[in-house]
Amino acid sequence: MMSNAATSSEQASSTKMIRLLNYIEEMGMNPSIVLEQANLTTTVEEYRAADFIPKEDIGKAFIAIKDLVAHSNQSIVWASGISRNSFKLLCRCMESSSNLWEALERAEEFTELQTEDKYTISFSVNSEHAVIEYNLETQFPEDKEPPAPIDVLNKDRVNAFTACSGMHVWHKLCCWLVGEHIEVSRADFNFAFIDDDYHESLLARFSYIPLTYDCDSNKLYIPKKYLDYKLVNSKDSMDSFLENMLLELLAFPDNSQSVKNKIKTMLGSNFANGTPSFEEIADTINTSPSGLRRKLIKENTSYQKIKDECRRDIAIDLLRRGQLSISEISKKLGYIETGSFSRSFKQWTGESPHNYKKSCSSS
Repeated sequence: MMSNAATSSEQASSTKMIRLLNYIEEMGMNPSIVLEQANLTTTVEEYRAADFIPKEDIGKAFIAIKDLVAHSNQSIVWASGISRNSFKLLCRCMESSSNLWEALERAEEFTELQTEDKYTISFSVNSEHAVIEYNLETQFPEDKEPPAPIDVLNKDRVNAFTACSGMHVWHKLCCWLVGEHIEVSRADFNFAFIDDDYHESLLARFSYIPLTYDCDSNKLYIPKKYLDYKLVNSKDSMDSFLENMLLELLAFPDNSQSVKNKIKTMLGSNFANGTPSFEEIADTINTSPSGLRRKLIKENTSYQKIKDECRRDIAIDLLRRGQLSISEISKKLGYIETGSFSRSFKQWTGESPHNYKKSCSSS
């Protein structure tokens, strides 16, 4: 059964947790061990059966998996063969690009210069598509096992998973950069067909597009219109992304055109220096202020509501971590007075920041 905390803490859709558990399994790890590491008593089966779960459970599970593997700077299979430091530098190279085309050009140049990891990223354009090509040396020496925590008996599946994981990460990264789901027209893989079950899982992962095996390289074909899309991230949102990139990539909606998601990406996690004006937001996402207002009404939200939701989520995360004082969190969220932050937080959650922080430290 779900714990009693499920009835008293803030609730969230179980979708993110289920995606995280599924990905843990694909990595060859036991998700039950990860939940145990996170001090969560709810079982994998209970999470998968639930519609809503305590929001803090997702954060705890993510921290546990990050503690197990993400702080390693080794090139590991689930991270697409890219070491954490290299991926951070690559993202920093991309973050100030004016559009996706320029970002991919910078990624291509970066992988040509770096020598730490054995992967390459390149892209080309034909009459209809942008072709993102991703390749990684995945063959392990005969005298070595795949790197921990991967527990794999079939090296063909290791190679297949690594290629697919890399393509999945690159697709999600591009989606995150422009703030919306990018359609994929087809995918080519450099590994052989494994079996019907694995083929079905790939079809589901890539939204049932045409898949081709035994190709010279791994390629994703996306409509070239996306290359002109502006990047909606800021330095602050990139900082937050790099801190939680596994969860960010897994959690990004598969088919969302949500304006709300775009704005959340633009706002990032640091409100100390203010927020963009409504007109600046509209210009960045290529619409007029009146057009943006209509879209937000259609999504049953507003710019102010989105800013409040971002501040609330950031405040909860920082209070749960316990590394900053309430005064420091208040400043980070752009409040001049700590009392104003405390009143807002109580309005959002029903309790004061002090009591929330105290309950987190004692749990």
